[in-house]
Order: sequence, then structure tokens, then C-alpha cells
Amino acid sequence: KIQEVDDIVYYIASIIESLKLDIDLVSISLIGDVELYPNLDVYCKKIYKKVSFILRNDSYDYSAAFMKLPYHHFYTLFSGKSANN
Repeated sequence: KIQEVDDIVYYIASIIESLKLDIDLVSISLIGDVELYPNLDVYCKKIYKKVSFILRNDSYDYSAAFMKLPYHHFYTLFSGKSANN
């Protein structure tokens, strides 16, 4: 269970290591309610060069309530695709 930002960053690092990826070439895309983990993006950017939030899928029309949310919220719910597509 994820309890702290360190847990997420350690998990990402373990995946990169197990897949033998070049840490300088890896792109990290953050999705969902990342506000549950304050400064996750800032902490990731200290370690990884390419960190970003997924942008909203513009092929949908969103209600005004959803337009107020950060773009990365509910991404997978609306996109019907994985983050890599």
C-alpha cells in the first residue's frame, strides 16, 4: 500500500532498474488524483528528467464541473486508452 511519496518514487525506480532502462531517457507520466501525495511531481523531477502530467483527452466534451479539475484527474475513465496511447 502506498503511504508516502517515497513509496511511489521507490516503486518507479525498481521498475526502471528491473527493466534495465536508462534513467535519463525514461518519461514519467503522472495520472489521477496525485494531490493525495503532495509534491510528487517535484520529487520525481529531482530524480527523473522527463516528468509530466497527462493532458485531458480533447476528443470528449466535458461538463463545466470536470473542466475545473486538473487535466490528469479521471484520465483513464474518459480516455478508454492506456496512458501510452
